[in-house]
Amino acid sequence: MSSARARTTWRSKQSTFLSPKCSRTPRTTRSRAAWLGLLASLVACGDSNPPTNAGDPATDETHAGMSAATKRPYEPPMLPPTPEDTRPPPLARVVRVENLQESTFRAGQRLGDTATIESGASALVLDLREGGRVTLQPETTARVGSEAPAQVILASGVLHAELPPEGGSARPPLRVGTPSGSVVIEGSGEVWVAANAAASTFVAALSGRIDAVAFDDAGELRTITLQPGQSLVLGAAEPSDGPRDADAARAACRLVIESASPTLPANDLETALARLLPDLEAAEAEARRGEELQGGVRPDPGSSEAAARQRALVEHGRALILRRRSLLTRFEILRARALRAARDGEDPDPSAQQRPRVRAALGLAPTAEPSTEPSSEHSTPEHPPAHGEAPGHELEDVRAHE
Repeated sequence: MSSARARTTWRSKQSTFLSPKCSRTPRTTRSRAAWLGLLASLVACGDSNPPTNAGDPATDETHAGMSAATKRPYEPPMLPPTPEDTRPPPLARVVRVENLQESTFRAGQRLGDTATIESGASALVLDLREGGRVTLQPETTARVGSEAPAQVILASGVLHAELPPEGGSARPPLRVGTPSGSVVIEGSGEVWVAANAAASTFVAALSGRIDAVAFDDAGELRTITLQPGQSLVLGAAEPSDGPRDADAARAACRLVIESASPTLPANDLETALARLLPDLEAAEAEARRGEELQGGVRPDPGSSEAAARQRALVEHGRALILRRRSLLTRFEILRARALRAARDGEDPDPSAQQRPRVRAALGLAPTAEPSTEPSSEHSTPEHPPAHGEAPGHELEDVRAHE
């Protein structure tokens, strides 16, 4: 009885365990099924919205080469080329303005040989095309010249010029023309120059070789070489001890400016022009003599005529150099005095009227006939560009005022 009851109980539990309601699936099997169902739903969603450009050859090639494209280095976008500045370099360029609020000049402006530079209440620093740096102190009137490779005309005020050493390469001297003579830096050097209202010029040499060039009472051109620490008033016979540093030189120059008489002789320009014309005619005559020596029938080499001709050519070359040196100094004096007179409202400018002849006699231009046309060098002024204007703005013919 007890065995039959036990068998009945085991069968009842087995049927209950194997019934559909109580059947169980292992946990691993259920997880795999869930992941398969999720993947199937994602595939179904992707197929329901095919890309609009499916089958496009360009798209297919893009996708096919995507892996190769990602391996190429980065290539920046191509920018339009910047137009080159084909203008010739200016005679000078403004590189620094000490006081922008008190000046009409801006850094980067170009200066030609008809630009009157009035520094006003601010100092200006200029770099010359052929080398050298010139600093115009406040209340200075000057101009860049083209009758020499590196030339500045100082009408009034104080100027600091420096020509740094440049190895063994040849470089033209830096010339400063003033109302009473010229100051020349040969090779390298540093000098302070002050031109006062009475047309007197003070020169203080700080370094290098500084030549002070002026005419004596007999009209002969004299050159005095200043050593560092020496000073000279142009026209004096001998130099004297002078300042040895920039601060002392600046103070000495300001004293020269402040102690001068404010007026010039009434015939100042006429006198300078009258002294220029004989030197101009002498240089023109010497140039014609050279043309005559170069022309004609050349004698046989080795003959006495050939030797005499060669000696004449050497003599002419030396004489022409001296004539042109004297003419250049005379013209710098005239141009400095004319610039000062133009600042005071006097016109016309006799240096502008004689300039074509002077340049031809100096060998800088073809032979020119004397001009009787009125000067147009001091035409109606134009103003330099304001802030924000494109750099390198041309100021070849601008006259800037305080």
